Amino acid sequence: MNSQMSTVFILGAGFSAHAGIPLMNNFFDKAQDLYYLGELTESEKACLEDVNKARYKLSTIASKANVDINNLENVFELLEMAKYLERMPVEQKEESGWDITINNLKRIIVATIEKSVKYRHNNAERDNYWILKEAYMAFIRMIYRLKFQPKGQINHEVSVITLNYDMMIEAALTKLNTDEARIYGLGKIDRYYYGSVSLNGRIGNALELLKLHGSVNWFEQFNSIDVRYDYFLDHYFEIKQNGTIINNYSSITRNRNLINSPLIIPPTWNKVKESEQLQQIWQTASDRISQADNIVFIGYSLPDSDQVFKRFFSLSLMGDKVIKKIVLADPNAASLLPKFKSLLGKSALDRLYIMPHAFGANQSHLNVIGGIAGLDNYSHALYNFLTDREDKEGNMIRHYTEFEK
Repeated sequence: MNSQMSTVFILGAGFSAHAGIPLMNNFFDKAQDLYYLGELTESEKACLEDVNKARYKLSTIASKANVDINNLENVFELLEMAKYLERMPVEQKEESGWDITINNLKRIIVATIEKSVKYRHNNAERDNYWILKEAYMAFIRMIYRLKFQPKGQINHEVSVITLNYDMMIEAALTKLNTDEARIYGLGKIDRYYYGSVSLNGRIGNALELLKLHGSVNWFEQFNSIDVRYDYFLDHYFEIKQNGTIINNYSSITRNRNLINSPLIIPPTWNKVKESEQLQQIWQTASDRISQADNIVFIGYSLPDSDQVFKRFFSLSLMGDKVIKKIVLADPNAASLLPKFKSLLGKSALDRLYIMPHAFGANQSHLNVIGGIAGLDNYSHALYNFLTDREDKEGNMIRHYTEFEK
């Protein structure tokens, strides 16, 4: 039996929204704004134009079928399915036309994420240095506080499962100058900024980060996944030279024998099956959920388009572990209750609590807890709740029955 308590965080799009990254239902609107503002390169503009043509073709079936061409996940999934059915909604000029449009969509996803992230400028250092938003660093501090409790209290084994493509977690770890590795669960030596660690089991102080839908810094290389840690150093901290940005997306893939699109997938099971390493990540995530004492959803709305995750989560609960606490942290939690009530069985539902706040919304002050500084109200409330401490943050987390109409 594990001598530590196990806590799993499951992150949805709402977790990244605090950084300025658009949600799935307004992702294309943001990409189009970047287009009009002249913030896309010429090649990125061409990619968006190609994707918009495919979206228009999809819209022509609206009289016969209900399709949402404004939702990124829906369009991504439809394009992948059209490829397999050979009913691509674009004019194909060659056999690779399907892959071209899908790869163009991936390029737009990457460009929109990169150019939407908001930073706070630090004039005290140098003009080209940017500071990540405090909420993400507070979240990481909270996790490591859970992992290393004061003497006489229970340490938590922590896993972070994310459905997002971005690298806000990795950027926060780097900004905090942690010398801990990030375990991606790729089943090989995980090359990372500060060194290398084995991935066999739960290693030392490493933070296990399981990205179910891939990542903007993962690239396919032959039959393996190549992880580029310099990618987020460039793009999340804007490495500059004489005031001019010296990096761009193409520079990351140039001369590295990498396919010029990241390994990111829509929420469909067939894409997971195509990659042995992605399967391993999903299997690891399932195992962590099955052994979890606490499960915390942050910014995940259980969208109708993500039927795969619903089935995955249900199967992952199979086992004899009794869940202690489930937290649904979302500003729209009350309206999401029916979805989560249909997902959870009675015993799990009895342990469901609501935190009706957006990630990063409660940063009125930073706290010092047990010698670790920099927890905002949001992370402080989660920390207190998960460690059974007194709620000092104004009753931010309450049982779901208090939100039922």
